[in-house]
Amino acid sequence: MAAGTGLGEAILFWNGERYQVSPSEGCLTDFAPRNDREFLLLQSLRHRMPRVCTEEVISGRGFQAIHQIIFPGVQHSFFDEPGVDPAAKITQQAFAESCAACLETLQIWTEAYGAEAGN
Repeated sequence: MAAGTGLGEAILFWNGERYQVSPSEGCLTDFAPRNDREFLLLQSLRHRMPRVCTEEVISGRGFQAIHQIIFPGVQHSFFDEPGVDPAAKITQQAFAESCAACLETLQIWTEAYGAEAGN
């Protein structure tokens, strides 16, 4: 798995002689919430799109979606700045511990990423 602008997933398998990598469309599976916060996230995203795939949450764009849905009262000017990557800014603020909502956003995103990796 590799998250970026989207979510890349591949399958590693043994062909009898060596390991081979095969791309997959696993990122397009339905997002499956595991707790109340993730369920709120899913419900809110469903208002924006008819189907919510895993990639909508576990990708760069997922950071901003999580932050804005779970913490609607905490807005950052960088959300609307052209050329600025909100995922990077949220992560920077989380690591600096300068924004509690950013820290919690990173936690939610990381838990969802880990759950998907476990599948």
